[in-house]
Amino acid sequence: MNTMIRLLVLDIDGVLTDGSDSVVPSEKRLFLRDLDALTRIRREGMKIAFLTGEGEEFAGQVVERCGGGAALFSMKDKADGMRTLVRQHDLSMEEVCYLADGERDVTALEMVGLAFAPCDASVGARSVADRVLSSRGGWGAVEEAVAFLESESREDSDALTAFVRAELNQAAREIQAFAQEDPRNLVHTIEIMAGALAACGKIVIFGNGGSAAISQHIATELVGRYQRERGPLPALALTSDTALLTALANDFGYEAVFERQVQALVQYGDVAIGMSTSGRSPNVVKGLAAAAQQGAGTIALVGSEPGEVGAQAQCCLTFDAPNTARIQELHLMALHVACSSLDDRFPLKLDFGDQQQ
Repeated sequence: MNTMIRLLVLDIDGVLTDGSDSVVPSEKRLFLRDLDALTRIRREGMKIAFLTGEGEEFAGQVVERCGGGAALFSMKDKADGMRTLVRQHDLSMEEVCYLADGERDVTALEMVGLAFAPCDASVGARSVADRVLSSRGGWGAVEEAVAFLESESREDSDALTAFVRAELNQAAREIQAFAQEDPRNLVHTIEIMAGALAACGKIVIFGNGGSAAISQHIATELVGRYQRERGPLPALALTSDTALLTALANDFGYEAVFERQVQALVQYGDVAIGMSTSGRSPNVVKGLAAAAQQGAGTIALVGSEPGEVGAQAQCCLTFDAPNTARIQELHLMALHVACSSLDDRFPLKLDFGDQQQ
């Protein structure tokens, strides 16, 4: 099913029936494969509606045979009828496909996102249709239109599948490149974190945007649990308190939102982890500088260039990836490796009380 089309609107005579002049309209026959096609596409999520100039006595029977749906009968102004159906279904015109055959359908055919006309439709209808079908009305036109919508859906699905595979392969290449790099800086990062925790220090993490989310993610892993049962490890994300963040930004400027918190919360022996994909975030620079002044260990996670952020850290992890999202994914992966190591190093609850006496 075409991913843009949500509603298939059908004219009746000349589309579902052959449009011939019959003395007894109710004797007109429906093409069974057209009915089968409508049943199939309904199951795929398509909504079906009917817009016809025929009266309800005849057209109502056709609608019922087709499985029902919203229907406007005796509609001489097809454009007005189309607007009504679109409002009823809470859609835009771009999400509608109309299959019709007559001159009075021309304006409505021009309004919708996708317009079909049978091969025996009027000259006007064929001239404005996006696609003129090879089938005649009442003889497979509906089946052909449905098949076209389904083929478009398959093509969209194939394109999306290719896109998803390409994105995943790119991510896998970045991870593989990271895995092949010298791990000494990551090992050093883990040792700094473990040393601080063993000495009753805490981990303080901060960054902007996606890095703020990673900060909260990792603090949660440490205080809660990563993979194994263990005691809670003291960790704090400086990005969690929106009241404090906005107050500091308002009163001292956004560049001070981490610096001020570090000055209030970080002590000698703690560890501050600052993340910046650009390596230039002024508030991260100030936060790490303040942590160093407090006697805390400092770790930076950046992109390909350490920048001013890296210059403030005793250990800097750089990640050469093509865009911000990939760098952040690698930041999270590196910190998850650290969490896994800390799970092994601190299997039991730390007894802070005895060590602080």
